[in-house]
Amino acid sequence: MTDHQNQLEALEMKVNALQHQVTSQLESVEHSLEYDWVKKDSLAQYYLQEQRQDVFVLTCVVQSILTDVEYMMKEEKEKTESNEPNHE
Repeated sequence: MTDHQNQLEALEMKVNALQHQVTSQLESVEHSLEYDWVKKDSLAQYYLQEQRQDVFVLTCVVQSILTDVEYMMKEEKEKTESNEPNHE
């Protein structure tokens, strides 16, 4: 395994952790919007709606980065496999 592959795997783990964090935060905000006191408080609703939009954008960006990292890992693996000599 090359140093480049190791770096890509480390990056993938970091992005996965970030994805878990933003997904958890999005679920928390959506859950908070269901509280009765929030439904009665227009300022709280507005604030949580804004937070939900912001976190949703982050979720989309993180997913896009993860997709790119997975693509780079696939490309690196194919490149490495094509450079290996055949043992027949």
